[in-house]
Amino acid sequence: MFGRRGLLRKTKNHLNGIFEGKYENEKFWNNFGKNYYEKYEKNKKEWVKEQEILLVDHLKEYEFDSVLEFGCGYGRLTKVLCENFSIKTYNAFDLVPEQIENAKKYCKDLDVQFKVSSINDFKSTEKFDLVVGPEILLHIEPNDIEFVIKKMSSFANKFFMATASPYNPDAIIHRGTHTFYHNYKKIYDMIGLPPPKIIPVNDINEIQFISL
Repeated sequence: MFGRRGLLRKTKNHLNGIFEGKYENEKFWNNFGKNYYEKYEKNKKEWVKEQEILLVDHLKEYEFDSVLEFGCGYGRLTKVLCENFSIKTYNAFDLVPEQIENAKKYCKDLDVQFKVSSINDFKSTEKFDLVVGPEILLHIEPNDIEFVIKKMSSFANKFFMATASPYNPDAIIHRGTHTFYHNYKKIYDMIGLPPPKIIPVNDINEIQFISL
């Protein structure tokens, strides 16, 4: 689908070298995500803080009253957005129950509706001004990424935003967290979305913002 058989082949071989079987996204993150808060919030890297600053500065140019966050984790970005913007409705979900429990504690004084759900199972009759995913798309396998972006962007009224790793056709997935390097511009075009505005954070992270 993506014209990168070499990348897919390298990805497959890399996975086979690490695991006794196929990488299963939901199974992996249900295990890996249990202690995510303890591992990452207490040792937040400087580039993550810079990402948050850039993201807030960019969003100040736009108006939005409702937010849907997919893959919210322990609520890192949830808290950043709620503390910097006047949001009337904020819905967030993650497939890991422990992540949602941590998010409720981390955002205990904020008006956020948290829910346990995978992207595949998520349903809503509502649309939201802003749909955002923090470090989620980069962990989606190549065969699933078009479906995920198409589904999540379909819930957006005004804006779709994600943080991800810049496209690198020669890279293989990261051993610890399964980071895939998708050709996002091509995928957005295939789905029929406008080209994203790219806000670089560093050489391993960027913010992608689309006005619909």
